[in-house]
Amino acid sequence: MVYQSGFNANNTLLVGAPDKEVTTYSAVLIFVWSLDGVVIDIDRENSTLFKLDGNTTFSAPDNVIRFGKTNVWTYWVIQNQFQITHPMHIHSHDFSLLGQGSGTFSAANNPADLNFSNPTRRDTAMLIENGRTVIAFQTDNHGSWLLHCHIGWHVGGELSLQFIERESDILGTLKIGEDLKNTCDAFAAYDKTAQKE
Repeated sequence: MVYQSGFNANNTLLVGAPDKEVTTYSAVLIFVWSLDGVVIDIDRENSTLFKLDGNTTFSAPDNVIRFGKTNVWTYWVIQNQFQITHPMHIHSHDFSLLGQGSGTFSAANNPADLNFSNPTRRDTAMLIENGRTVIAFQTDNHGSWLLHCHIGWHVGGELSLQFIERESDILGTLKIGEDLKNTCDAFAAYDKTAQKE
C-alpha cells in the first residue's frame, strides 16, 4: 500500500471493477468502485478534520491512510484490475511518476523499469486498463488529502481514498473551530436544499 522506507512492492493499491449498488439516486442506477478494496463513504456530519484528535480510529469506509512519519518519501503502486483507464489525481502534492505499464506489478521484475533519476512530476497520471502506475511523493504538506480518479462519475462512485499527513502539525496549526464549522454548516444547508429539488 504505502511504503515509508525503501522500495517494497509486495503490496498494491488495487482498483477494482465497479459493482452495481442496490439503491438508486435520482432514478439512476449507481456504480461504485473500490480503491484498496474499500468503497469510501465520508461522514458528511463529522468529516475527517473534525475527527482528528491524535487518537481517532477511522472506520473502513473513511478509507484513511495515516502517515506516521514526516518528510519521508512514500511509494505507491496503483494496480488497475479492470479494463477502463483512470486518470489518478492527488490533492496538494506533485508526485514523481516512477513508472507505468501493462499487467501486474512484480517486486521481482518491475523495479528495474522504474525511473528514479529525474522522473516526471505531475498531480495526475493515467492508470491504464489492466495495468499499473507507480508514484512517489514526500510527506511534507500537513493536511487531509485525497487520491482519486479524476473522472467525475468515478470519483462520485467512490474511487478515492484519504491520506492524513503530518497529523500533529494539523492539530498544532489548523484552528478546527468556528471557520471550519461555518463552512460545513453552509454546505449542510446547501445540501439539504439540493436534495429537495
